[in-house]
Amino acid sequence: MEEQIRYLVQAECQPSPAGHAEAIVGELRRCFSVSDYKCEGPLLTLELRSGHRLADGAFKDLADLLIEALNRRQLRLRSGVINRVEKDPLGSRAGRLMKEIYGWALETGEGAFAFLTGGSVIKTAKEMIVGTRLVPVMYFHRDVILDLALAAKTRRMSMSPATKTN
Repeated sequence: MEEQIRYLVQAECQPSPAGHAEAIVGELRRCFSVSDYKCEGPLLTLELRSGHRLADGAFKDLADLLIEALNRRQLRLRSGVINRVEKDPLGSRAGRLMKEIYGWALETGEGAFAFLTGGSVIKTAKEMIVGTRLVPVMYFHRDVILDLALAAKTRRMSMSPATKTN
């Protein structure tokens, strides 16, 4: 079976899109394979899956459709990002170590570690074991869409070549 590529789309809205999330996802599912979604306060997160990497034009279309769906419901988009979920090689190597730390923290009690690290060791261990990272591919806001690949290409093209002076 071919491995699917996952994308997470996060949109921060005002007011909260909680009552409209299902309808928004329904609209987007007509054109995109939205596999899951959740709404926490002002943040709407959508998960998409694809058998291949999506083209830049597809990201722009997705952002445009999401903005239109929010506008129809009088929800103001504050900011949005489309992330590609990638396997993190460091996370996979660190996974073995974190599993041991996770087991040890369960045996000894997590309280001392939380005091020393200022946070939950078990939560950190679980995050590391997953072994994924988010790679932003596009940021968007109502009328502005920032394509990271295009921005990088533009920067490379605008660099002047080094000239040798004698």
